[in-house]
Amino acid sequence: MSTRCASSNSPGHSNRRVFSRSATSVHHTLRVAGAIVVAVVLSACPAPFGYRTGDLSLDDEVSEFADAGTSPVVRPVVRATSVLSTTPQSEWQVVPAEFVASTDQRVAIETETPDATIFYTLDGSAPSPSSIGTGTFLYSEPFLLEGNQTTHPIRAVGLKRLMYPSETIEATIQIDYSTATSPQFSLPSGAYSSDIAVSITAQDAGATVYISTTVDGSEPIDPEPGSAWTAEYAGEPIPVTGPYTRLRVKAIAIAEQMAQSPVAAASFIVGWNTTELPEFSVSGGEYSTPFSLRISSPTAGSSIRYTLDGTAPTVGSYLETPSPVDIAIESATTVRAVAVSNNRLDSAEVSATYEFRAAVPEIFPDATTLYAGFPVSIENATPGVEIFYTTDDSAPNPADPSHLYTGPFTLSAGETTVRAVAVRAGWSDSTVVSRTYSVVESQYHELSRADIVDLEPFMSNNVIDNSDGNRIPVGAVMVYRTGSGRYGKLVVLVSDGSDNNGMTIRHETYENDGSILISVEQSTIEGTFTYSLTLGTDQLATGEGDFWMRNYTASVRSFVPLNGAKFALIGIDPAFE
Repeated sequence: MSTRCASSNSPGHSNRRVFSRSATSVHHTLRVAGAIVVAVVLSACPAPFGYRTGDLSLDDEVSEFADAGTSPVVRPVVRATSVLSTTPQSEWQVVPAEFVASTDQRVAIETETPDATIFYTLDGSAPSPSSIGTGTFLYSEPFLLEGNQTTHPIRAVGLKRLMYPSETIEATIQIDYSTATSPQFSLPSGAYSSDIAVSITAQDAGATVYISTTVDGSEPIDPEPGSAWTAEYAGEPIPVTGPYTRLRVKAIAIAEQMAQSPVAAASFIVGWNTTELPEFSVSGGEYSTPFSLRISSPTAGSSIRYTLDGTAPTVGSYLETPSPVDIAIESATTVRAVAVSNNRLDSAEVSATYEFRAAVPEIFPDATTLYAGFPVSIENATPGVEIFYTTDDSAPNPADPSHLYTGPFTLSAGETTVRAVAVRAGWSDSTVVSRTYSVVESQYHELSRADIVDLEPFMSNNVIDNSDGNRIPVGAVMVYRTGSGRYGKLVVLVSDGSDNNGMTIRHETYENDGSILISVEQSTIEGTFTYSLTLGTDQLATGEGDFWMRNYTASVRSFVPLNGAKFALIGIDPAFE
């Protein structure tokens, strides 16, 4: 006769399996934690073991014994505490699914089910009694997880006979040591004029300090415990004494359950003498022309350490040259310098900032009234500049190529204001300068060769007084006949009353057929040189040319015709009245 087993309706379990067997005894052989257990079942219905015959397959447990009607093992809990802690296990922290610790951890796995067996893995695999020794561990007591920057995945399951397996729990413990604090030096880095002693202090309890040092100014190698260049700091102050010593120190701190500290570094110089300050040949300020700067130190054998970009000459990149050093300063520059020498402390720093602005342009001629056709020129004392100008009352614009000055220009009749600015790359623009001219038609321009020939009866080779109080005025128009018989005209543009006694003229000399032999827009005659009206040149030997500006004293001078040339002063050009 066959017997049908009753189904269990325990909460959370379905009626998934039905057994029909004869009522005979059944022997089950089970392997639990390495022991062989033989159970005799006197019923054809299977008992609700947490195991089945043979090696355990946890994935099959619930489905295999869904009808057993017995609760599962209570879900295990992972607890952990620092290896440095003395807290009782009952107070250890419950580990969440993701846990980051700053020290090595002691770990316990617990379940509330009495006498349950816990299997666990630390490699992320599923725990199983069949893999004991090949990845699965039988939990018996707290175990240690250690190592900085390590990750430990924990999976665990609870098993007990006649109960379903617990839920497999998972937790990950990541260990990242906190970093030890860098040691501190008792004195700041720097230069000292008397002997000192430097102490080094660990900032974390129980930490050990290791140091590496040099005394020749070179950078020490980073400390490494156990290396030939590293020593454990014993706690005694390190003496630094004169007359001249350079000590550089690097230090680290190492403490239990902490990552090595960052390297702390310090540099100490003890010197009983100091290099004298560097001296700059040019003071800081604004300039309109490039120049050469000389930096020197009175200390014999010294060198100048300097920068040209505004950074300190004691750190980073700098230039070093034996004193004195000459530097071309051509654009905005900040110079910072110290003087250094052997067996002396470095000098204090000296600095200067140089700014450059293009010189203000000069507009010529220096007059308020100008005759039509007279050339206007613009000059500037700054080398390498470009000049931009306007004549339409607008401001000169360096971005407008049409404003670029390329040479002398003329103005039409009427009132005109010339504005100009000088520009150089890397420099500040000059201020804008302006000059207003009243431009008129001139008597000089209206004179033709025929008019000049008609005026020959008024010409003579008499000396014309050009002394102070009787100077030939600006705007004076002369007609002349050269010793070679050529006719021409000139107008005085500038009459210099200084010791230079110069005169700037414009003139035009004709061939006998009426064509122009030479036309000079502007020529300055200085000192006592003579001038040729047919060549347009001065500084001739005495007695040559067509006239001589003879200077007797600083205030007495004469206009002297030469070699048969004749002149007539016929009036003042209206453009200059």
